[in-house]
Amino acid sequence: MRTSEYKVVLVGVLVSIGWVTQASANSACSGEKQITIPRVEQMPAVPVPYKMRDWKKVARDYDRFVFDFTKTGQYLPLIWTDNTGPYEGFGLPSYVGHPKMTGDNQHEAINCVGAVISGTYAGVDKSIDQGKNWVLMCRNYFSPSEGIYLNGKGASSGGTFWYELFPNVAMFQLTALYPQFPELEQNMKTAADSWSLACAALKRSPDTVPDFRCTAFDFKSKKPVKNGKWIEPDAAAAVAWLELMAHAKFGQEDYLQTALSSLDFLQQETANPAYELLMPYGVYAAARINAEQGYDYDVEKFLNWCFEASDARWGWGVIVGRWGDYDCSGLVGSLTDGGGYGFAMNTFVMAGQLVPMTRYDQRFARAVGKWMLNAANASRLLYADGLPPAHQTCWEWANQYDKDFCLTYEGLRKEWKGKSPFAMGDPLVHHWANTDFALYGSSWCGLMAALITPTNVEGVLQLDCLATDYFRADAFPTFLYYNPHSQAKQVSISMDAQTHRLYDAVRNDFIYIDKEGDAAFKLEADTAVVVVVVPVSGRIRYDGGKTFCDDIVIDFDNGRPSPARQRRNILKMPDDSEPDSSKVLTASKASIMIDGFAQEWASLGGDRLLMDSGHPDRLTCLVRFAWDENHLYLLVEEQKSRVNPQEAADGGVYEPSPWSFDGVSFYLDVDNSSNAEAVGDMNVWLGFSSEGRSDLYCARSHHPQPLSRTLLSRSRVATAGNAADHSRTIEAAIHWQDIAEAVSVFRQPGRNLVKAIKSGFRFGCETLVISNDYQHQYYLGGPNQPSGRDLHSCDILLTE
Repeated sequence: MRTSEYKVVLVGVLVSIGWVTQASANSACSGEKQITIPRVEQMPAVPVPYKMRDWKKVARDYDRFVFDFTKTGQYLPLIWTDNTGPYEGFGLPSYVGHPKMTGDNQHEAINCVGAVISGTYAGVDKSIDQGKNWVLMCRNYFSPSEGIYLNGKGASSGGTFWYELFPNVAMFQLTALYPQFPELEQNMKTAADSWSLACAALKRSPDTVPDFRCTAFDFKSKKPVKNGKWIEPDAAAAVAWLELMAHAKFGQEDYLQTALSSLDFLQQETANPAYELLMPYGVYAAARINAEQGYDYDVEKFLNWCFEASDARWGWGVIVGRWGDYDCSGLVGSLTDGGGYGFAMNTFVMAGQLVPMTRYDQRFARAVGKWMLNAANASRLLYADGLPPAHQTCWEWANQYDKDFCLTYEGLRKEWKGKSPFAMGDPLVHHWANTDFALYGSSWCGLMAALITPTNVEGVLQLDCLATDYFRADAFPTFLYYNPHSQAKQVSISMDAQTHRLYDAVRNDFIYIDKEGDAAFKLEADTAVVVVVVPVSGRIRYDGGKTFCDDIVIDFDNGRPSPARQRRNILKMPDDSEPDSSKVLTASKASIMIDGFAQEWASLGGDRLLMDSGHPDRLTCLVRFAWDENHLYLLVEEQKSRVNPQEAADGGVYEPSPWSFDGVSFYLDVDNSSNAEAVGDMNVWLGFSSEGRSDLYCARSHHPQPLSRTLLSRSRVATAGNAADHSRTIEAAIHWQDIAEAVSVFRQPGRNLVKAIKSGFRFGCETLVISNDYQHQYYLGGPNQPSGRDLHSCDILLTE
């Protein structure tokens, strides 16, 4: 329905039954412009085959299974009583059949607290279930000496951020679900104070943002920990969420300021900080703070970080693709491990944050709705009844003991021993447990139960935006609906149409409902709505960009004029690394015919880069650069050496393993950051040929895509010369648009690399020369990859 038609029907219906004021009837109905998430756009509209599990039943079955002391069978029962103090507690193994997790305090908060939360969402009051208070048993994870919740009794901080932050996140959620226990509130406040002090300790000076580019924080020494192996900067996202929850609960301004400073760190970052499962908490925190406090954090960037390949952890993101006969898009995990490895826990946890985020920022309703449909559908493949027995490791055990199929495998691999997809885990491979069923992931299935309800239209889900919106202000029932179909659908919603009406926060207005029985509304193809169910008698008023019904917010951005959002004056942390000592090479502006010969370069200015390993048996090359508005031009000329030539016969041989042949690779760092990444933003490979071939090239990007010529579809490569007299040359025109499409927009200058191309533009470009294989490789400074800032690093400066 076109906007004008929609308005006519809307006003006629609503005014006739006295639902809207004249101001409402005359208001604009343009709605929120939907922002696409590129990785979500690659997912199917309706995954095939489509089969949605009854997630509420899954959660009920899981709760009955794991909390049953009377279960018998191999590795059963799963639960045990923990009397190691200070309070009565309980334990569950993180994996079924884990030989060391069978009693006492050998259990994890990320598993056990999750199980209590899931049971709650299954409809069980876990404070009185079976005569036990499972909620208060979780107090055992609180460490009075460190002032935070830890993952195990007797554990200590300083090892890894996510294992030390996520127990606090889980316990804050549990505290929200059971507000009747003052001790939990006190522990929550103490933990919020502790993380606030940690955040302050991460600042180089009081006026700078905290530096989360470390591995953990040691609460005993009050110092950050850098283990020299990895960093977990998405800790900032979880700290922001914790402090926002504390501010909502206790009202202290210092909690809000800590949340803001944590988001400030994320706001200034260009590299994707996602390490494990914490980044979605930053998306939610930013959206809610923007909506409630009037700030202007970059929710779009944060949300894309959840989906795209991480810089902090190579290959970590959201899976896209069809594995075997199944669409598996939407699972969260490794994009590169064996071609893809998605995990239950990460997927469930991300759902719990992104769905409620949409009530605070409706611009992402369609993207989140489409992702949730794919993620929920693919998640069924993690259960033993989701795939044929031959496509999983432990069918026999599940078929005998898990009759309801409520336990998940740790993850789903794209391929294992020739079968795709394949449900499995790490335990059997690494011999640390006797099955691949991971309770630490299964225990969070309740989040899916809380969020997902099927509708009268297959493929259209009702997603509850309030269920996991913790410590929120009063709100009317709010649901996200996405229609993946190519035709409009009439969607029913259970409510009393005589006393309630539907407001769509995406369109910023009321929508038509059927007055006979349950309400129904028309949901256009490939669109989403965020429906708020409000009373017919409610008084509608506007306050700037917010719409209220009976003084309860029903729309945080109604499209009306409102005060400008606040932009934080972010003072970046001082950079204590070495000064940028990169070699700067000039590239002249020119348009060059790509034929493999260097004649056109003779009259050009610009610097020459000599790549000489100092070893006579390795390739020595002279490299030059040029540019125009469409292309980055590269010229590689072989110099005299005693190298034994190794050339690919054709592109089909070269593409899978370019490092096996003579050639050159260029690591492009388009935003010229100081972060040395595994492959840069884009990694272009060019091979030498004595036969004048033009197909010895490929690339991989900052995203963990496989080596492919398709990433350079607009680019051209030519070769000339021969190995006999060491006269080989490579000439290439790499199209800027090819680079832009392969690199995250959040790493492009001004989010548009093509528009940034002009004289004076400077970017990083590290050159790697390959003779036969990686045993004969070297960068400008030798075998070690440059840092992007050191004496052995190169930047290219475009000049006229």
